[in-house]
Amino acid sequence: MMVPILAVLVGFSGPTTSSGAALLKGRGARSGSAPRAPETWTARPGSFSRFSGAGPAGEFFASQPKADYPALRQRLLRGNYAEALAGYDDLARSEKLPLAFLGQSACLRAQGEYAKARDALDAGLKAHPGHPDLLAARADLLFAQGKWDDATHDANDVLKKDGDHFLARWVRARVLRDGGDLSGADTEMRWFVKAYTDAAAAGKEITDPDKLLIVAQAGIENATTHAKHEQFKFILQELLRDALKPDADFWPAEHLSGQLLLSKHNRAEAANAFDAALKINPKAVEALVGKGAIALERMEYAEAERRADLALKVNPNHPAALRLKADVRLAEADPAGAEQLLRTARAINPRDAATLARFAALKHLAGDRPAAAAFEKEVAAFDAKPATFYLELGTILSDARQFQTATECFETASALRPALPGPKAGLGLLLYMQGREPEAMAALKASMKADPFNVRVDNALKVLEELAGYATTETAHFVIRFDKKNDHVLAAFLADVLEETHAELAKQYGFEPPGKIPVVSSWRLGFVGRSCSSNGLIFAICRCQPIGQQYQAYRRQCPPEAAG
Repeated sequence: MMVPILAVLVGFSGPTTSSGAALLKGRGARSGSAPRAPETWTARPGSFSRFSGAGPAGEFFASQPKADYPALRQRLLRGNYAEALAGYDDLARSEKLPLAFLGQSACLRAQGEYAKARDALDAGLKAHPGHPDLLAARADLLFAQGKWDDATHDANDVLKKDGDHFLARWVRARVLRDGGDLSGADTEMRWFVKAYTDAAAAGKEITDPDKLLIVAQAGIENATTHAKHEQFKFILQELLRDALKPDADFWPAEHLSGQLLLSKHNRAEAANAFDAALKINPKAVEALVGKGAIALERMEYAEAERRADLALKVNPNHPAALRLKADVRLAEADPAGAEQLLRTARAINPRDAATLARFAALKHLAGDRPAAAAFEKEVAAFDAKPATFYLELGTILSDARQFQTATECFETASALRPALPGPKAGLGLLLYMQGREPEAMAALKASMKADPFNVRVDNALKVLEELAGYATTETAHFVIRFDKKNDHVLAAFLADVLEETHAELAKQYGFEPPGKIPVVSSWRLGFVGRSCSSNGLIFAICRCQPIGQQYQAYRRQCPPEAAG
């Protein structure tokens, strides 16, 4: 779901390195002249910005009524929802301008009052029949609730009168994309890129932050579909910063910068962007969820849940916040709790692929394949190319060490949308975790070609390149990889210690991991926590962690079929 600045806020999904993955920087001052925008983009000197969601805010405040609408917008952006709503309510009763009704809806939507947000727009349309901004805002809200036919109807009504209405076109573009009409969606996404470029060429550059944010989102879709990697940097470093110039309180630009960076697993810079958004608006639900997602990646479950609870306190009906809390429940082996949260999210938007993928994952993990297949069928009924669904499902199952099914999901997602880099990255990292190094190397290189900014993939490739020069020795229960130049004596000693420890722990826990356990012996800190095993093992020998603790960690993470 999205937030209400324009009516909706649409988001995208480690340590930086010195290679290509580190080049996608989100923050910091520019040095030298501004970079030129790649290919179809036209860069202008001294500009560059960030990336966020769509909505009618820009159109909310286009006119200059007697009331101080900019002050109300500022209260809205800073999270003073009650004050802003009270002001808009007064103006809706007195001036009855479209801006008042749009503002009411935005405030209510930010707090999860979607029915009341719809009522405000309906009241505005009763006072101003056919008003394009009100219709577009209602279309955006309907889209976020999975009511695509109604959303398309409203959007088309707007576009019949104004074919250049940004929010209406953005609604139509997303309906086409999420329904699997990739060709039609691509045409719509490219329209925004061309509109931006044509405006700049005509000396009438787009400066409205809400329109810039829609352009940025469409640009990301376009860059992903056509592998125009340099456009990511232009969007992040130029376009989204430009969205902040006319309105420094426009936190959605900061939030979506964070989302873009997080989708590349650049957690440090993503956290900075989310913090910047929260500095403006401590109640920014999307930024709170972003911080929670970072904590979840780090397996800091208490912090992830704390962030989810803060978000749900502001908006108890926010699907992404509900999913975040459900992910924590799943990580803590509470599938019933996860399912309860997901039911709430599904009621808000029954066509949300991320939510439905989690339902399917729960059924897979419970061994109920028919129920999982029913969710796949449900998604296929409204999405002809459900690549996002299978990508989400594959990621969840990979994290749960269900490697075979996860592999099938990633392969299906890649077949449905070959240009999508996520499935390639997921498959490569899955092979990496399994210790299938030659296959992982090939898959990860293909992933880096599709998305050269993915920090996690880049780091995995560095590990594999280092391991390529290592020697191997095997014992009854272990495969030991070691630096033959520096660690050959240690490897021989380690073999005896490992076998002795294995015997003690197997007796203590009444359990033996199936197959041989891969072990890396290295002084390099980069190998701490390295994982590779066909049975879902997360296991590495480093010189700072007792072997017994690692064995217990493996026992907890081993999938049911491996643990017996």
